[in-house]
Amino acid sequence: SDVCSSDLFYSVFKKYSYSSSHKSFSPMIEFNDSEPYRTMDLALSSLKINGAVVIDSFNNDKAIEDFKNAYSKELLEIKNKANCRYLDVKIKNELLKMWLNPWLYELLSKYYGTNPYCSNYPEIWHVDNTNSSENLASNWHIDHCAKTGLQQYLHDIEPDGSTMEILLGSHKLPNLPRTFDENWVKYSGFKVCRLYGKKGSLQIHDPNVI
Repeated sequence: SDVCSSDLFYSVFKKYSYSSSHKSFSPMIEFNDSEPYRTMDLALSSLKINGAVVIDSFNNDKAIEDFKNAYSKELLEIKNKANCRYLDVKIKNELLKMWLNPWLYELLSKYYGTNPYCSNYPEIWHVDNTNSSENLASNWHIDHCAKTGLQQYLHDIEPDGSTMEILLGSHKLPNLPRTFDENWVKYSGFKVCRLYGKKGSLQIHDPNVI
């Protein structure tokens, strides 16, 4: 179901009300085990200001390796695929520990002001993180107006590799179900930001961010 938060209100008549915020707030934060709610506050701030957040050290090495071992067959299969770069995976305990993390769902509940629900089936994606020319998305676009994007990094995502790029603050725009060309991006007033992080980082982006 569609959700609405008062933090996402904007004025379509005043460009400064929805273009990139003058307030600088990095979308890259680190999970603090001793202060998880401090981390949650930082994540909420980044989602509200930027439309995305990357939480470093959200899952430790053991959790990531347990997941990779549980899905070793699927990971090998997807690396050998020439065209299709993703694969639906069967539900296992290692997946549920990541996918249904209570802290994560509390964060999303606070962001949207309502309980979130699982929708799309979990998928494993393979990206060549050493090749910045490998484009999984060829145009600037909005994923979906009501489905939050959650990506768990199973290896390091390098800043100069194949990363996801967003326009900071563009989630405050009216939903526009179309693609955007480079000329539009250039004069939009939004700052381009690459999302990356170490193995174990969790990436979250608002469904309406470009």
